[in-house]
Amino acid sequence: MTVTQKLTALRTAMKAKGWSAAIITGTDPHDSEYLPLRWETRQWISGFTGSAGTVVVLADRAGLWTDGRYFTQAEAELAGSGIELFRDGLPGTPSVTAWLSSVLPAQAVVGVDARTVTWAKMVKWREETSVAGLIIEAGPDLLDQIWTDRPDLPKAGIWDYQASVDGLVKRQDKVEAVRKALKDQGAEAHLVTALDDLAWLFNLRGNDIDYTPVFLGWGWIEPQKVILFAQEDSLEPSVRQALQMALVELRPYRDLEQDLASLAAGKNLLLSPDRTNAYLVQTLKNAGVSVVEGASPLVLMKARKTTAELGLTREAHRRDGAALAEFLTWFETAAPMGGLTETSAAAALDGFREKRGGYRGPSFTAIPGFKENGAVIHYHAHGPGAPLKGRGILLLDTGAQYTQGTTDVTRTLILGEPLADEIEDYTLVLKAHVQIQLMPFPVGTRGYMIDAFARRVLWKTGRQYNHGTGHGVGLCLSVHEGPARINAEPVPFALEPGMILSNEPGLYRPGCYGVRIENLIIVVDAGKTEFASFLGWETLTLCPYERRLINPAALEADEREWIDSYHARVLAEIGPLVSPAARAWLEGACAPL
Repeated sequence: MTVTQKLTALRTAMKAKGWSAAIITGTDPHDSEYLPLRWETRQWISGFTGSAGTVVVLADRAGLWTDGRYFTQAEAELAGSGIELFRDGLPGTPSVTAWLSSVLPAQAVVGVDARTVTWAKMVKWREETSVAGLIIEAGPDLLDQIWTDRPDLPKAGIWDYQASVDGLVKRQDKVEAVRKALKDQGAEAHLVTALDDLAWLFNLRGNDIDYTPVFLGWGWIEPQKVILFAQEDSLEPSVRQALQMALVELRPYRDLEQDLASLAAGKNLLLSPDRTNAYLVQTLKNAGVSVVEGASPLVLMKARKTTAELGLTREAHRRDGAALAEFLTWFETAAPMGGLTETSAAAALDGFREKRGGYRGPSFTAIPGFKENGAVIHYHAHGPGAPLKGRGILLLDTGAQYTQGTTDVTRTLILGEPLADEIEDYTLVLKAHVQIQLMPFPVGTRGYMIDAFARRVLWKTGRQYNHGTGHGVGLCLSVHEGPARINAEPVPFALEPGMILSNEPGLYRPGCYGVRIENLIIVVDAGKTEFASFLGWETLTLCPYERRLINPAALEADEREWIDSYHARVLAEIGPLVSPAARAWLEGACAPL
């Protein structure tokens, strides 16, 4: 079916249901970022392959809302589809609800699959459209009626992470910590809905979703009972035995919806409205269950990495750094010879990672943008991608899942001789990147308070980038982990020791090239003064910057000092792990500026 045919079929189903509009959120019942193929609904209905966006379909028109990372990509992928692009976040772009309120009459019904919208978003939509008199209905999955070859739910294996690495807090102890936190929040039970929370709690990992080693499941915790709802075919006997020893009851994944009301009866149940789907919340409210709305204690527990977890992720980054050094050594010779494409270059890096042990695949789809493709912030190469031919900039954003941890690194490389404008742009982005590294901050600081540290370097020259400066990262889990971030949004969670975030300012010139530099960094203690206790950063990523694009004269003294110190550390830690050729390359790449 073409996109046009899919829209026509959906409109027929909408008319039969009495819906004037349908919202397709493009997520699953767990509000996941990366999805089983069954839930790739946004891509199926629209052809847009980005990882964020909302599709709205009316009887005679349709729209896709996505953010600045995907404007260029969405414009190309939606061409000829009949779906209008709404550039979310730009002045003059209406929100989904504002647009619906302006184009639909009062009492029009707007439907959404109740399992693919969080309760918080559902409530917000209803509030925003109440003045216009619209009816937002959490209903059935209409796509199931028209997606004839829709994939079934995955049933890949679940493995025991606790038995694979040393030093993790035992699953029994994590359950007890959650029980204590529930009592502090005035609740007696908690439903765990987010897949990365679930994997972290039970010290399990899975293969149900590409890039994120999680599995489909639900968790239930109360004072005398803990239940894991999972697909029974995925559980090996050893995993079953380990869970039984931890007093974890096992039930089938699909049983959660029918069991939920009886489990929750008579209890104060803690639910995260921004992580629990509307179908489950409405089921509980219809059953008269007492719901306590609040953040899951698992979110912060997972984000604050323990000493042992930080030791594991440091090892993952040493392995990744060694793979990057071998790749860059090879690339420096291979690229000028011709024959490489965006896709083959990224695949070659994965090949070097596979040799490092513990490698379990990429942590997201590689972003290897050459020349103008690098200006597409979340570019995805189709097929082989563009040939790496001639002079130009290659933005290479990749990541890996190792048993020991999750990596995410961006380096901007140059083929041929750089131009003055390219050097200027790269050096500005590097300065912005280093400003984050240099800046201590008092305990209690939020990520949005730090975001401007990077941007001010670019703002002073009239430059800007349309994405956040940093996101949280998990431990052999999601490459995008909450709750802390470094961006302009006023997220209420403070940065705390043990949190891992990215530091990735950028600069993009449509039609020309893109520049982005990314390291992963840990929040660490940075001492105490008479005024406050301070925090700072430890850098995890170990990979040299592209010195041919650096103008040392444009750097401040403390910026040069930081870069030289970082490069010396890269050489010291990675040099002993690589081949003689890569060691020689590192010595040149890490020489003082």
